[in-house]
Amino acid sequence: MPTKSIPNAISIHINDLVYKEKLLGKDITTLSLGEAFFDLPQFSISSDMMEFGYHYSDSQGLPSLRKKICKHYKDKFNGVFDYNENLLISSGSKIIIFMCLQYLLEEDDEAIIFEPAWLSYQHQITLVGSKPKLIPFDTPLSKVNQFITNATKVLIINNPNNPSGKIYTRNELTTLYTLCLQHNIFMIIDEAYSDFVINDQFTSMTSIDNQFKNLIVINSLSKNFGLSGWRIGFMIANNTLIQNILNINQHLITCAPTILQCYINDHFDELLKATKPQIIKLAEKRLLIQNYIKSCGLKCLNGDTTFYFFIDLNDFDCDTIELSKKLLFEHQISVVPGEAYGKSTKKFIR
Repeated sequence: MPTKSIPNAISIHINDLVYKEKLLGKDITTLSLGEAFFDLPQFSISSDMMEFGYHYSDSQGLPSLRKKICKHYKDKFNGVFDYNENLLISSGSKIIIFMCLQYLLEEDDEAIIFEPAWLSYQHQITLVGSKPKLIPFDTPLSKVNQFITNATKVLIINNPNNPSGKIYTRNELTTLYTLCLQHNIFMIIDEAYSDFVINDQFTSMTSIDNQFKNLIVINSLSKNFGLSGWRIGFMIANNTLIQNILNINQHLITCAPTILQCYINDHFDELLKATKPQIIKLAEKRLLIQNYIKSCGLKCLNGDTTFYFFIDLNDFDCDTIELSKKLLFEHQISVVPGEAYGKSTKKFIR
């Protein structure tokens, strides 16, 4: 069974070590966590909300929350879709990606991923019995066609990228999507860090194809609202895909936690208002850190957003896994070794 060959998630393993060190009283500078620490207001939970939240709710997600997500995408990204036909909410974007792979892939199918790739993509592909094919980070888009075979069924893109912070341009996205259509490949595009992009730099795939022919867009309120522990994510796709993934969702999840959906639904605009200025400040800090990295003579992969930097250590004689352990246990600094994000990025750290 593929589950027996799956390694642990290195970034989560590192953070588990961080939690254990903190329990021992260690003061850890934590640079390995993939989440924002926003100062969020604590809104009250009414008795009616609590009573409703005790029970199951719509397996596709609360209709009122789906409407608000649709409005947010239209207002911010010019993405137009129907809350009832094209949207499903579930318990985090991670399980949604897995359900989509479970539906789209069969044994010995291939799914293409760009390195550096969020570490769970390739292992989820393996878990459904298919084969991940990773494209080295320095491969130009003009060469992507060389990685496509008759077995290729899915292309996964993370935009903005974790761990580099790269934003794909509209032209790059259109080029890749055209390639998918030519080969009848589905594009799964993970937009979990979309709200961390400022100055209108971000292009959502929902604004490129609102028919969602070979397209699945994944996103996460957990990331964008700084509610990573709440596990609320959603997918946008054509209705046929929505209905098929909904069937899987009903068997695996039933519904996303009702009380959490209610809370977000009732305070959606207030959460946006609270997080937006903090995201702008985060972007300003990112630029300061980026300039500092350069002043230290270090290099990193190009990126303009998220709270990650992917540091290039190819000029240094080091094993990044051993370096990560040394930084944690001897210097109380946690980072994630680049090996977690692909073979071509072994000499990087996030």
